[in-house]
Amino acid sequence: MNLESILDRVLNLKKKEGSYAVLAFLLFFCIFCSYSVLRPVRDTMGITSGVNSLQWLFTATFAVSITVQIPYFYVLGKISRKIILPVVFSFFGANLLLFAYLMAHEIAPVITGRTFYVWLSVYNLAVISLGWSVLNDILKPSQSRRLFAIAASGSSAGSIIGPMITATAVKYTGIFPLILISLAFLALASLAVYFLFSIRSEQYDTDESAQSVNDYLKRRVNGSILEGFLSTFKSRYLLMIATFVILASTANTFLYFAQVRIIADSFADKSEQTFVFSVIDLIVNTATIILQLFITGRLADKFGLKPLIAVVPVLILVCFVVLMFIPVLSVIVLAMIVRRVGEYALVRPGKEMLFSVVSLDEKYKSKNFIDTVIYRGGDVFSAFLTQGAEALGGMILSFATGAIMAIVWIINALYLSKLFTHKSQEKL
Repeated sequence: MNLESILDRVLNLKKKEGSYAVLAFLLFFCIFCSYSVLRPVRDTMGITSGVNSLQWLFTATFAVSITVQIPYFYVLGKISRKIILPVVFSFFGANLLLFAYLMAHEIAPVITGRTFYVWLSVYNLAVISLGWSVLNDILKPSQSRRLFAIAASGSSAGSIIGPMITATAVKYTGIFPLILISLAFLALASLAVYFLFSIRSEQYDTDESAQSVNDYLKRRVNGSILEGFLSTFKSRYLLMIATFVILASTANTFLYFAQVRIIADSFADKSEQTFVFSVIDLIVNTATIILQLFITGRLADKFGLKPLIAVVPVLILVCFVVLMFIPVLSVIVLAMIVRRVGEYALVRPGKEMLFSVVSLDEKYKSKNFIDTVIYRGGDVFSAFLTQGAEALGGMILSFATGAIMAIVWIINALYLSKLFTHKSQEKL
């Protein structure tokens, strides 16, 4: 038995999926290295702006997410799908160079910090969403059950290396060099996309011809700049995905606000805050990558989508109930770790699988609209909901509200799983 056969068995791969697995892993490894190197910097900028202003930063992020949809959809219809991701990467890379200059010369540090917080939050969802759109475009639904977990493990590996780089370098070099490192990983991700499309054009199944594959890869995304919005609200299936995303965002925001408040109170120095955020990221992603490589794919292959999207809402409900009675630092951090491990190892691959049964246009337009505008809209909603609950009844009421939202999330996940099964059967 050769090395390729051993890897196929260990990673639960089928014939000709090895090259896809490697490139999908590398794509998300580079994307998440680029992002996670800067994530602790973003969180520190959020604290600099004041914990009580976070909901306004979330609101600004939501507004920017809506604004960038117009040029994104316009460009999407004008260029080949093979180069859309490198083009978007180049745009964000130019932005990073501008931020590097502003931070290096300490130009308007407060305004720059707030702008960077908003920008990185938009960049995070836009780039990651587009990366998954490309993977959904290239792979078939049956392949997604096995390969999406491996792609997600690349994101976890990148999120491990990123915080390690940040935690090691920030105390000695400051923030400026981290931006240049992030930019380098972004360039490497563009190469992975190029090779993914190249392999897809050369490898095709017995029911495909070289011409049909080539014609498919040349096709451009159709529709107006409002297509992502319109198709989302016309389709019950896409609307349920949007609801799922809002509920997941709500759970994240409730726990994130509690985490930020406690760390801000516990550590006054910015470097210490950045270091703590980096350590939390490291713990989360080390645990996650083991599940993604050896558990998630097999779980999806054997039991389907339901456990991937329904287990985590149940765990979150338990966390909120416990926090209502034991609202201390250790429990909140543990709850945040449980949520993030569950999101990366189960929910994220499961959510991306939901888009494997929609049309090409919906994979790029509706998906991006849901992943950015809807997600950030959920951030805004949950941010003000959290602030309101804390103002009325403190953190206990906030956690109780989070528990109610988790129950709704469970119901939504079960119904969405049923819809996915129905659409999968239609595509057979």
